[in-house]
Amino acid sequence: MGSYGTISFNGVGIYGAKNAINFHMLSLFSPSDYIMETKLYDDDYTLVEKKFITSCDIAKKRLDIIGYTVDMVEKEFYENMDILKNSDDDYPPELYEILSRFYDFTEDCPNYKLIEEMNLENFKQSIKSFFQMPIAKIPTDSILLDYIIDHRKMYYGVGLPVLDPLSEVRIILETLGENDSVEYEISEIIDNGYVEIEGVFAYWKDGPFNLISNETVILAEGTTDIFVLKKSLNLLFPQFSHLYKFFDFDNLKSPGSTSNLVNLIKGFVNSGIKSRIIALFDNDTAAFEALSTIELDKLTPNIKIVHLPHLDWATVYPTLGPTGESNTDINKLACSMELFMGKNLLKKDGKFIPIQWTGYNPKLNRYQGEILYKKEINENFRSIIKKAEEDGLENVSHDWDDLKYLWQTIFTAYNF
Repeated sequence: MGSYGTISFNGVGIYGAKNAINFHMLSLFSPSDYIMETKLYDDDYTLVEKKFITSCDIAKKRLDIIGYTVDMVEKEFYENMDILKNSDDDYPPELYEILSRFYDFTEDCPNYKLIEEMNLENFKQSIKSFFQMPIAKIPTDSILLDYIIDHRKMYYGVGLPVLDPLSEVRIILETLGENDSVEYEISEIIDNGYVEIEGVFAYWKDGPFNLISNETVILAEGTTDIFVLKKSLNLLFPQFSHLYKFFDFDNLKSPGSTSNLVNLIKGFVNSGIKSRIIALFDNDTAAFEALSTIELDKLTPNIKIVHLPHLDWATVYPTLGPTGESNTDINKLACSMELFMGKNLLKKDGKFIPIQWTGYNPKLNRYQGEILYKKEINENFRSIIKKAEEDGLENVSHDWDDLKYLWQTIFTAYNF
C-alpha cells in the first residue's frame, strides 16, 4: 500500500505524497519547525509522530518572501480562466490537465455552470466553507463547493486553476486564521525507510530546495551592511532566515562599494542568472548616482533594487556643512546602514550625532553626507549583537525598530 505524508491546514488534510517527501511544499516550513511528538493511543501502543508545524501567518509570509503573493496568484488565476473560457479546447499543454478538471465529459463540453461560479472571491469563500464543514459531503447547495470537496478526496488540493500548488496554498492560507496550524506529517515515510530525516534537512542546504529558487540572495554595499543584515535577521526573524543568502565580500575577495555593487548587478543581468537577487543600496546621493548608470526598466524581474527605506524621524536631522549646523531632511542624501542600527547608538549627550556633508554632486544637484563617529557606532552595534546572541534578545535593552522596519521592506521586495 505504501506510506503517505499529509499536508494539513487547521487539522484538515489537503495534500498527500506517497513514499516520498514533497520537497516543494517544504517552502512553507523551516528546519526548526520539525518536531517529534509521542502520542498514546492505547495502554500498550504509542506512536512518535514526526512532522513539521508552523502557523498560517508565518507560512503566508514565507510564501510572500519567495514571490507567491496574492496579487501574483490572482493574475495567474484570471489568465487561466480566460484561457478556459475562450480557447475552444485549444489549451496550452501545461494547462490541459488543470483546465480539463472543468470539463463535463458526459456532455463533451466545458462545465459552464461551474465556470460561471469561478471567480477568486467565490473560490476563497467556498474554501472557507469547506473548512467549516464538520463532515465534507456532496452534494451541497454550491457546485463550486462540491467541486472542491470532490477534488480534495484525492489529496491533490482544492482544484484552483493554477500551475504551481504553492499558488493554491497561498489562497488556502488567506481563508484561515493567522494562528491556525499548517502541518506536514511524515511519520510513515520516515519510519518505513523511504526517506531519512537527515536527508530532508539536507534539501534546505544542498538539494532541490535550492534548485527551485526558494532562497533569495542579498547584495549590499559592503561587509558592514552584510554583517548587520545577517545578524539582525537571525536575531529578529529566525523563522525566515533560511530563505536568504548573503553575498560574502570577504570570502570572495570582492571589494564592497556602491560602484562595485552596480557592477555586480550588471554582471548578473548579462549572465542571465535566474535566482532571486535583492540589491540593497544606501538611501543617499552616492547610491542614486551609481544607479543612474543602470537602465532600471530593463532589469529582469528576479533582480530587485531596494534602497534603505525612508526614515520619518530623519526628516529633521542635524547636519554640519561650511555654514555650520542645520537641521535637514537627510533621506536620499545621507542615510546609510548606521541610521538603522538603533537610535540609541546615534546619540551623544542626548543629541543625535550629526551628518557631515562631504561633497556636492553636480549631476544630481545635491550633497552627499556621512554620519560622524561611524567606526564607534559600528563597534557599539557589534557589542549589542554579541550580547544578544549570548544572553538572548529579550535580555538586551536596545532599539531594534528601524532594523525591523528595514526587514519589512526587504520581505516585501517581490510584492510589486
